[in-house]
Amino acid sequence: MEVRFFLKSRTAFIRMFYEQASAPFLETIRLIEDKEPPFVPPYSEDGEPPFLEEWMEATTGVQVVGQTCVSILSECVRLYFLTWERELGVKCARHFAKDFKRGYLRGYRTCFEAITEDNWSDSGADLDVIEEVVLVRNASQHPDSITNMELAHSISSGRSAADLFFIRDSERAALSDPDSEWMHFLGVRIYIDRDKLFSAIDEVEKLTAWLEERFFDAKYPNRRNTSNNGDNA
Repeated sequence: MEVRFFLKSRTAFIRMFYEQASAPFLETIRLIEDKEPPFVPPYSEDGEPPFLEEWMEATTGVQVVGQTCVSILSECVRLYFLTWERELGVKCARHFAKDFKRGYLRGYRTCFEAITEDNWSDSGADLDVIEEVVLVRNASQHPDSITNMELAHSISSGRSAADLFFIRDSERAALSDPDSEWMHFLGVRIYIDRDKLFSAIDEVEKLTAWLEERFFDAKYPNRRNTSNNGDNA
């Protein structure tokens, strides 16, 4: 079974879903910022930006759509590995339980690298971005506060906050200051826009394209031998 075909069907849906689901929120933001009806600012001397509540709600809506898409993407990756685990007839979690305690991505990487004898670092995919997809999914599915809709990164893994992918590019400079009051008060906020989401999807597709051939070689050893004989002819 060409497992990646089904993964790409899902990633195509994620792209479509994001475009359709984020559109009304993005349009509301545009109308407010461009001061177009029905968001034409009334005369006021209080200094507060008009339609601030509506703008914040729309901005939150875009982020929730992004979080939903990243969560679906994370599950796509998990299902891809789970399906190939079944196709190869292995029990990764049983044999590499210690690695799975650090997350399914690390567990499957250790397991599949042992089977195919290939290092995922050679795939050309940004593995840090894919790992962050999983971490953002965990944060979005298990928020730790009812008072705030914004999500914060967990950086206990030792990665530099400034190296995180799902953050505002404009905030990276502030993250370089360890004494930043903003960083301590708000934490490192998760930010997902179209470009970041679609780039993450590209990295997933890049890794799985590289893996697919190696998984087929592992399942059908004669296929690899035939290919090697053809190269030597």
